[in-house]
Amino acid sequence: MTGASNGGDRQVRLTPPPRVTRPAHRRPAREGGVPPWLTILVLAVLGTAAFAVFVQLPRWVEARDPQIARPPAEPTATDTPLPAEADDPTVLADAAPLENPPSIPPSSRDPVGADRRVGPSPVEPGVIDPPPTGPTSIDPSPPNPPAPNPTDTAFRAAMTDGLGALDREDWVAARAAFERARSIRLDAPEVADGLARIRAAETLVRIAGLHEEARGHEGAERWREAAKAYRAVLDLDDAVAFAREGHARATARAELAETLDRHLAHPERLSSEAVREEVAALVDRAREIEPAGPRHRRQIDELSRRVTEWSRPVTAELVSDARTRVTVYRVGRLGTFQRRDLELRPGTYTVVGHRDGYRDVRRELVIRPGETPEPLRVVCEEEI
Repeated sequence: MTGASNGGDRQVRLTPPPRVTRPAHRRPAREGGVPPWLTILVLAVLGTAAFAVFVQLPRWVEARDPQIARPPAEPTATDTPLPAEADDPTVLADAAPLENPPSIPPSSRDPVGADRRVGPSPVEPGVIDPPPTGPTSIDPSPPNPPAPNPTDTAFRAAMTDGLGALDREDWVAARAAFERARSIRLDAPEVADGLARIRAAETLVRIAGLHEEARGHEGAERWREAAKAYRAVLDLDDAVAFAREGHARATARAELAETLDRHLAHPERLSSEAVREEVAALVDRAREIEPAGPRHRRQIDELSRRVTEWSRPVTAELVSDARTRVTVYRVGRLGTFQRRDLELRPGTYTVVGHRDGYRDVRRELVIRPGETPEPLRVVCEEEI
């Protein structure tokens, strides 16, 4: 501080102490403050967000959906609605005329020339105007129906007759009616369907009749006739299961019955041991077959009895002169003898006698089941 005196007044002059500056890198930050760069960064982010929300977002939304309603245009003088007092006729009577009344376009006037208030149309843009609601003239009398076509009437009548006959299962009348309808309309699908139904119904009736016929033949053990009836069903429809099974069953039974009858008609074949074994096995198989009707059981019993009889030996007597050598075919050479008994199964045997200087003799020995044959004499008596 420096003091000076001038003309008796004393002035005091203060001199501040010298200012000491520190380097920037050593200046301490304020306690509890925010660095300036962080404040600038936050303000930049907020400004960018505000620009995006208030400027870019409306443009983006408008580009995505052009149907979003835009702000209404500024109202014009003609669109300005009248004040509420205008609805009151007394107010309109007392109101002073306008100096420059707005001009109303001719299109807004009604047919009689009365001016109306011009305002926004109650119909939104793009909506079709409603149809007029005024009275319309309607003819109370209905239009005359077209005259019926005779051809159509005849066709419908024929089809009705045919369908009714189908319901009654009268196939002859139904076919006649559908044929009449086809003569009217050759390519009508209804006629073709009706005739197909007749054929299908007749086929079913025929199949049912053949089935009953086949079952009747089976009950009477007429197996060959039953097989023919089942074969007729398969000729009509080869997919009928009972016909296929019945045809196979009846055919097998017919063959078995015919085989049994053949052995019964020729019992002499049972004299062969091979035939007897074959027939015995056949009888065993036939006993296991069901159902076994009376005829089938009789065949089995008769054939079984005959197999037993033809398997039982019978005593046969041969007589000779002790000089003739005797041979029995299927038995062997017996040599010379005067009398000899043989145990032979039923059948037919050939006996031959041979003697030197004499003509051979040939005799036939027939042995029947359960019967004792007469003695057979075998002697060579004719000299050569």
